[in-house]
Amino acid sequence: MKNLVFLTLLLAGSLLAQNELLTESIPLIHNGFEQWDESQMVQGKALLERALAVQADDPDVLYWIAFADYRLVIRTFYNNSQADEDKAEKLIDHALNCLEKANEKRPSSEAYALMGSLTGMSIQFNPISGMWKGPKSNGQFADAIKLNPENPRAYYLQGIGKMNTPEMFGGGAVKAIPSFVKAVELFEKEATAASAPVTIPRWGYSECLAFLGNAYLATKDYDNAKRYFEQALAINPNARLAKNGLAKLETEKKQ
Repeated sequence: MKNLVFLTLLLAGSLLAQNELLTESIPLIHNGFEQWDESQMVQGKALLERALAVQADDPDVLYWIAFADYRLVIRTFYNNSQADEDKAEKLIDHALNCLEKANEKRPSSEAYALMGSLTGMSIQFNPISGMWKGPKSNGQFADAIKLNPENPRAYYLQGIGKMNTPEMFGGGAVKAIPSFVKAVELFEKEATAASAPVTIPRWGYSECLAFLGNAYLATKDYDNAKRYFEQALAINPNARLAKNGLAKLETEKKQ
């Protein structure tokens, strides 16, 4: 009996420690991405890996490790002076592996949505792979939406995928706009919902608005482009994508 009580207390203590590591790590990843600070994101990911050691294959921890990889991939691709495709490819492979394990334990809309985006991103390493990875990515977005039709990140990431797909293969800005619009609608609902623990995904709102602005900019709809860039900045005054979009818009209007 004493051994059972001891093991129960030990497990409870381990889970509490894991939750503390999760709670500490996620803001580091968000803030690191916001500040374009790779070291903070790496620090956050290291804490998550410690949390995973507490309980192997925990789906929540695996999701956030994959999210850290996702943010680091973006940081790697768009750090113009130090772009490193090999590093980015390894990060994507690791993230997809984590998400596959997470879905084996507990399938989730959030995991499938992130998988769809990462699968699509991986096409740039081998463009021919788009022939099979494109449909695979679309299927993952479909699974995400099926599991939770109210998940804004499923539509947001789907929109990015469509925007980055050549028009000749059914993509482009026009095709992406409905996904972004749906995502914004759901992000608005999410923003007014009750607050949630930091471990529950609530990211992507201002970025989605900026992507929608860019989609309208690509179609020369300057009024809507400006509208959504400004909405993005109202939510996040430091939104790089929205700032860059507004600057590009003003340049195009002067031409």
